[in-house]
Amino acid sequence: MKKAVSELVVKTGKAIILMITTQIVNYLSSEEFSNRVKKFIQEMVNKIVKLVMSEKISDTPK
Repeated sequence: MKKAVSELVVKTGKAIILMITTQIVNYLSSEEFSNRVKKFIQEMVNKIVKLVMSEKISDTPK
């Protein structure tokens, strides 16, 4: 009986892991994820450019 329960638990666990893995792979390959990554990168680049420009302006001798 214990062996049957153990096997059932293992099979259920494997099925859950497979479902979660499939969902993650589907999301990572989706257009929504791609767009979010592009937007995030663009925002980071904009912040870096603003920071560099503000540093350059503050370093300019007056």
